[in-house]
Amino acid sequence: ASSDQEAVFENTMKAVEKAYREAPQTEALEQQSPGIIAKMVKAMRPAMRAVNQRIQRQYRPELIAVYKRHLTPSEARDLADFYNGPLGKRLARQASAGYSPDAALADLKPDSALTQRQIDADLNNAMSAAVQDMSEADRQKIIEAIARTPALRKLQPVFDETRVVRLRMENEQPTPQEEFLITSAINRVLRDNL
Repeated sequence: ASSDQEAVFENTMKAVEKAYREAPQTEALEQQSPGIIAKMVKAMRPAMRAVNQRIQRQYRPELIAVYKRHLTPSEARDLADFYNGPLGKRLARQASAGYSPDAALADLKPDSALTQRQIDADLNNAMSAAVQDMSEADRQKIIEAIARTPALRKLQPVFDETRVVRLRMENEQPTPQEEFLITSAINRVLRDNL
C-alpha cells in the first residue's frame, strides 16, 4: 500500500502545481521568474509529505474500525489475499495511479471545506479509470473473484463509511507547525528567486 499511497501523494502534488499555474498571482510570479512554481512545489514537498503521513496515521485506527464492523476476521484475510494477489495489486495500483484531486480543487474556494461530492467524484474517477485500463480478461477475473469471495461483495458498506472518513481526512488542516514549515519553504524560494 505504501507505493499506492506514494502514487496518490505524487498526483496530489501535481494537482497543487497545476492549481498554482492556474492562479493569477502565482502565474504572475512564474512570468517574472520562470520555473518558480516548480521550485515552490519541490520545496514544500517534504512538509506536505509529513502532513500527509500524519493524517494517514491519525485516521488509520478509524478506517480499520470500519473494516472490522463490516468484515469477519476470515473475510478480512480473504480481502487481504485478493489485494495481495496479482489482480488485486494491479487494481489498487491503477486506482492509485489514476487518482487526482481535480474535482476537489476545481471549485475549491479559499477557507472553504471540500464537499463529499468533490471527494466522491475524484475517487469514482480513479476507480473508473482503473477498471477501464484493465484488459477485458482482467475485468472478467474481477467479476469471478467477486462471485467466489464474499468479502468483496461486502465492500460497498465499507466504502460508504470510509468515504465519509476520507472527507474528514481531506479537510484536515496542517498544524501551526506544519503550516510554518510549508510557508517557510515557499518563502525561501520566493526570497531566492525574486
